[in-house]
Amino acid sequence: MVEFIDYYTILGIADNASFAEIKAKYRQLAKVYHPDRNKSNVDAKSKMQSINEAYSILSNNATKVTYTDTGEKKSFGYKIEIVGVPSNLGRGELLYFICPVTGEKCRVLYKAYGSDTWQSRKAYFRPIYYDLQQCSKLDRYNTKYWILERELTDICKKRTNSTYRGNKTKTAIRNEKRYKELEHMDNLRWSPAGMPKSLWPFAKEMGYGSAA
Repeated sequence: MVEFIDYYTILGIADNASFAEIKAKYRQLAKVYHPDRNKSNVDAKSKMQSINEAYSILSNNATKVTYTDTGEKKSFGYKIEIVGVPSNLGRGELLYFICPVTGEKCRVLYKAYGSDTWQSRKAYFRPIYYDLQQCSKLDRYNTKYWILERELTDICKKRTNSTYRGNKTKTAIRNEKRYKELEHMDNLRWSPAGMPKSLWPFAKEMGYGSAA
């Protein structure tokens, strides 16, 4: 199970402390426990690390520990361990997450069903579905089109080389395949294959191709 870390207790402040109070308390503790001022105190370094971690979490609204209406604490300050496993190819290693719930290695973590932590698939009692698994049969082409468009939009924001020593990179080749698939999905989503049968005659009359 994920161990809850009470950052408010570490800083010695109330649960409803303002940002100004959090900052003031952090500065006060930093002056007391900073290793440069406590060279003879072996525990000062670990204490300061805990104080820094608590401040980094509580001073950020995106990661701040919150409370539900029932007063239950929810912590977003947990840590996820990453381990390296030697590759079967004999070169390099593969990185795996350690699921904070099951403790097992996994390549992907999910946050679903209202969970407060990122977990592996095995940590959930219900199956996790992808977008294409949740959409209807008629909407699969449309869903796939928008998934590809989002992927390509994100790729275009990154600066990557399309060639190396005169040859196309593997990334460039994969992107070309994505663009071709995007065009194919665009054609299918406007074809009778992506329409109810009641609209097939109208689609054929307008020249949108066959329903096959």
